[in-house]
Amino acid sequence: MPASPKAPDPSTLPRVALYADFIDGSPETLAVSISEACRIVGIGRSTLYEALARGEIEAAQAGRRTIVIVESLRRYVAALPRYRAGCGMADAVTAKAGRRAGRKTAA
Repeated sequence: MPASPKAPDPSTLPRVALYADFIDGSPETLAVSISEACRIVGIGRSTLYEALARGEIEAAQAGRRTIVIVESLRRYVAALPRYRAGCGMADAVTAKAGRRAGRKTAA
């Protein structure tokens, strides 16, 4: 019987590979810094801090350092509205703003 494959040594992998889940169940990264969280999700620091304030993303304090829980980043991205072809996100935002102001918008 062949030996089961071992997870690669994280120190030999490119930085991006550190966030991948390994098939054989080896540990994954549990929390990341604010700047790493922004890079992983593709959002700016202000957007991240706003999501933290709304409770959409979870973080913890490790001394003076704020670390973002990776699982909460997954939930945040999963909860984002999906892009629909033919209806750009800008159209959806404009329509929502119009409804809030009581104006009729072309849909």
